[in-house]
Amino acid sequence: MTAYGIDLGTTNSCIAYIDESGRAVVARNVLGKETTPSVVYFERAGRVVIGEAAKNSALLVPHLVIQSIKRQMGRPDVEYVFHGERFTPEKISALLLRRLAEDAERRTGEPVREVVITVPAYFGVPERTATRRAGEIAGLNVVDLLDEPVAAALARLARQPAWGERHLLVYDLGGGTFDTTVIEASGQDIRVVCTDGDLRLGGTDWDERIIAFLTAAFTEQTGLDPTADEHFMQEVRITAEQLKKELSSTVSRHRNLRFAGAVARVELSRQRLEELTADLLDRTMEITARTVEKARAAGVDRIDEVLLVGGMTKMPVIAERLEELLGLRPHRHERDLAVARGAALFALTRQARTAGGRSDGGAEEVADRLGITAAEGDALVARRVAGVLPPGHRDEDRRPQGSAGDDRSAAGAKLHPPSAPGGHPAADQHRSDHHRHRSGQPARGRDRDLGTEESGQLDRTGRQHPGGLRPASRLAPGAAEGHSPPARDLHGRDRSADRARQRTDVGQGDAVRAADRRHGRRRRGGRPRVRGRYRTTL
Repeated sequence: MTAYGIDLGTTNSCIAYIDESGRAVVARNVLGKETTPSVVYFERAGRVVIGEAAKNSALLVPHLVIQSIKRQMGRPDVEYVFHGERFTPEKISALLLRRLAEDAERRTGEPVREVVITVPAYFGVPERTATRRAGEIAGLNVVDLLDEPVAAALARLARQPAWGERHLLVYDLGGGTFDTTVIEASGQDIRVVCTDGDLRLGGTDWDERIIAFLTAAFTEQTGLDPTADEHFMQEVRITAEQLKKELSSTVSRHRNLRFAGAVARVELSRQRLEELTADLLDRTMEITARTVEKARAAGVDRIDEVLLVGGMTKMPVIAERLEELLGLRPHRHERDLAVARGAALFALTRQARTAGGRSDGGAEEVADRLGITAAEGDALVARRVAGVLPPGHRDEDRRPQGSAGDDRSAAGAKLHPPSAPGGHPAADQHRSDHHRHRSGQPARGRDRDLGTEESGQLDRTGRQHPGGLRPASRLAPGAAEGHSPPARDLHGRDRSADRARQRTDVGQGDAVRAADRRHGRRRRGGRPRVRGRYRTTL
């Protein structure tokens, strides 16, 4: 049976499998792309559209399109109603998972049954339980949940095994969540030393800043306020995401915005984008420094490599700031695909270990299929992947991640809810996403298992370093737990002057702040709007 790993992302998702040569391969979707937008369009009763087409449909029918559902996982107060039917975040995520499985089935010619799904390292028990439930609704057997930074490290070690003991720092900034993790690697074994993060910090927040900038510029040039128009705002949202991506490879871009017969030409530079989002990036650096300080307190005196994970890390300023902070140039390989590949590799380990426990030569069968020796198969079975206890766990819930060889409590670290400003879910409920409906209580009645057919119809089923590495970053003490002076790096050098940015007056600063305040009031509203039979929050 083929081993599958799924990266269920906030913005994009993908699925990988282990081919006959033992390599982790990403299964392309029907459009031939390696990733699928995590967007669902509820076209009509019993029919959904998923992926790129759904994303494009948001321009015409934004009230029927769901995006960034990952941010709502584990929240019983969130539900959506489309065409008279209620949908929880788990049901919507199940639709995404089912589509990914179908794409993989087309590529491999085999049914997808057992999968490993990745989750942010800072996901707590409710979010993890909801993710597992989504897999079950999709008709999948979720053999395990794997932390995204661990998956990325597994993919990295598959390409460059750790000879001796190495410590990796994984900086994972995705579309909706952020976490940073210090991992100890020895051979093929992995142990999470510590992790930290913010479940309400990601690329979506960068998009919001660009949206505020664009709408403010439009208002300044035309005198019109288009923020109440759904279609204009959805178009601006798509434009903001495009600009963010383009500014990772160019220094300036412009767009023409149209509304009510008026046209405004707006230019956004990479420097201006960095200014608009400086506080967001600062938050990630503070969390990173805090994580490194936790690792130092746990006995880790050096970081050997920095891995960048997530599409947001393509912004050049992120690598620059991390190099400034840690003294190491980050590794930039496969930032969009590494997590899915690592999940597939972990699924193979689980599969080999399960087969190894049989008395009918199952481990040898796996080794033969992959073209490896029995000794290599035994090494695969013996691989250890140790994580940390998720936030909100109970002591009686301590259990291994995977099976006997994987000990989630081995890292000796216990996580707590985020303490960074805006990082605690309870303090962040006012930040409504565009299409969220918040009810006062969970939907009544039992959930109906959903799946998607190919046509989109809903059914009722359900310390020795290899040559070539840069000198390791030596960790310096000084930062207190939970607080890291943002203007000082881990070598003790004052970086205030280096990090100071000259803010260019483009004549739009006041307007941007005014627009941001307007959006803040709209987000805090959170009251459902009734559109015929469909309830949504805009």
